[in-house]
Amino acid sequence: MVNQNSQERNMMSMDVEDIIRKETIVYGIDCERCHGPAKKHVEFHLKNPNIKVANSITSFKNLNRQQRLDACALCHAGNDGMKMKSRFDFKPGNNLSDFYRDTRSITDTAKFDVHGNQFRLMAQSKCFINSEKMDCITCHNPHENASKNMASYSKICMSCHQGLKHNETTLKTMPEKLLASNCVECHMPKKASGAIKFQLSDSKQLSEYILRTHKIGIYTK
Repeated sequence: MVNQNSQERNMMSMDVEDIIRKETIVYGIDCERCHGPAKKHVEFHLKNPNIKVANSITSFKNLNRQQRLDACALCHAGNDGMKMKSRFDFKPGNNLSDFYRDTRSITDTAKFDVHGNQFRLMAQSKCFINSEKMDCITCHNPHENASKNMASYSKICMSCHQGLKHNETTLKTMPEKLLASNCVECHMPKKASGAIKFQLSDSKQLSEYILRTHKIGIYTK
């Protein structure tokens, strides 16, 4: 006979299975991934075309910081903890902690891989820790592809780091005016993923997958 405490421990260690309904799933990133189910929203506005205030839909403006972070972290935080609910049941505004029980603290010294752990890496950064407002949308517009213009990200950095002076060693690598437009090249350098490698069809060599780290910091070469 299994006692109640043993049963509870077994339940606590069981992963919930992700169930995909192939007849309804929409692959990729669609509007509902960030704004939630839209059936009632569409029905309401078809019946009331003159009402311009969004009804029955999730707006990120109405979410608190942690809810906005959780919506991104669903896909960008690794989520290797115990799964308590299917990720397909997650809706914007939900708490990610209700879906995954973390096995590692973000604030510990764990080295998260650059692939798929963008939120965890950002959360270890002093910029994030010392800010009350910084979230993913601070740097990324979810309605656009990630910008390849490094200067556009530097403007965001400089909005907080105005008047910053680099030391002589750093100034030897690049003129100060250029440094101000290349913050991410030094403070979010590209690193090789330990989780993903590529193999070209005509080669036996494995190629590294290079991705920019989201842990903002001071790196020495």
